[in-house]
Amino acid sequence: MKTHALSILAILILAPVAGESASADPAAEPAYRQLEMRRLFEPTESELRNEARGGVYIYEGLTDRAVNRAMGEEFERVENMMFINTIRTDAQGTPLRDPDTGLIAADDDC
Repeated sequence: MKTHALSILAILILAPVAGESASADPAAEPAYRQLEMRRLFEPTESELRNEARGGVYIYEGLTDRAVNRAMGEEFERVENMMFINTIRTDAQGTPLRDPDTGLIAADDDC
């Protein structure tokens, strides 16, 4: 339980303002986003053990494409994942923007 609380705290500290981070170039992504993608698709043995004990990791600000990929490739682990502020993209994977604000469009639910 302590690890879960620390994970949530780290997300709250490291997470960007919702919807402000999305890039087609992985090298341009911040380190925490690269860490999340690694954790999502290439979890360590320790991370898998934590999930086996019921741990849930909250992924914030991933694109809908990454979430859909996870649902297909990591289906057996989905119960240990929560996705929030998922960035909506067009057919080419470019983040959509709100026409009124210009901000990147993100779902505001889980």
